Amino acid sequence: MSLTFEYKAEFTDKKSVFQLTVPVSVNLRELDVLITPLYVSVGAPNYITIIDLEHPVDLTSHTCKCKSRVLTIEAFSDIQNSIFKASEDVILKRRNQSFFQYQEHTRQMLKQKDEIEMKAKSEAELKQIALKNEERANLRQQKESEINQLKADLSQPVIEDADQDSKNLTQIRSTQTIQLTSTFTKRKMAVPARDGRDIYQDDQIGPIVPDIKKKSPQEQLAQAKSYLKQKKPDYESAIDILQSVLQQTPLFTDALVMFAQILLKQGRADESLQITTQLMKVIQNKHELQLQQQIVQKFSLELQSKVNAMHGASLAAVGKYRDSLKYMDAAFNMNKKNEALKRDLELMTRVVAALD
Repeated sequence: MSLTFEYKAEFTDKKSVFQLTVPVSVNLRELDVLITPLYVSVGAPNYITIIDLEHPVDLTSHTCKCKSRVLTIEAFSDIQNSIFKASEDVILKRRNQSFFQYQEHTRQMLKQKDEIEMKAKSEAELKQIALKNEERANLRQQKESEINQLKADLSQPVIEDADQDSKNLTQIRSTQTIQLTSTFTKRKMAVPARDGRDIYQDDQIGPIVPDIKKKSPQEQLAQAKSYLKQKKPDYESAIDILQSVLQQTPLFTDALVMFAQILLKQGRADESLQITTQLMKVIQNKHELQLQQQIVQKFSLELQSKVNAMHGASLAAVGKYRDSLKYMDAAFNMNKKNEALKRDLELMTRVVAALD
């Protein structure tokens, strides 16, 4: 049979104070205090004391202190409280109801705590996304500024010192000497001429070089991949090849997918969104060329999932988080074994929940 603690109870207008004397044989660290709406329980090995109250107390504002082996508990209620007395059956039923109320209050408090933590986490993630978008925008602006500066430098005329050049020339050997002037312009992409040589898009003839357009789209795609696998990926050269491939085969999904991935890595979200929008039309057989030529293609669930995920990422990059969530969800439903898709879907769900 358990022993009980000696205690004193004092009730004022809205405060109830209980002072329990803790015997020397009881370790203070082993005290177990439970405050429910209708009773206060203090337990320890071989000891238990339960104080039943007439009126409910507030579970959000109470104190518990121990000094000189006297445990003081203060609880607050709307009206003056008192000790509740009744038959044992009534008291047990009342204690059970009070304990259930205490459990429900604890669950609500934990739920509120989780919601606050999730909200703080979502706000931190949103802030991180905003910082990344700002970094991408600054990087893009910096690159555009460098390109504009290079264009300006190239447009500047080169003033040559004719006198200095004439001093460097060898002496004229005869009156039949012919003076030749040649200029060279650096080009990036050549198109084939009819004589077997390459002629550039501004009609200047260049050297004889292999014509990439004679390669199949798959071979050109492999060449673009090789640029991306370099120690320092050459995105611009890969983009040049992909644009050439898509001019020949606008519905080549592998090229469109690679093009969108490169644009996303470079932070060119608006351009990536244009490509992924075209890709969505292709896998749905709603592209203009498919409708004109009455082409119906079948695509694997893995490819459809990948396209939906990329479209969702592009939408998120331009700030359309709710639209992004729809495509992220569709991508995961097509490939539920993909942990990366699951993680992205959970993150976007939290982002949208934070916005709501």
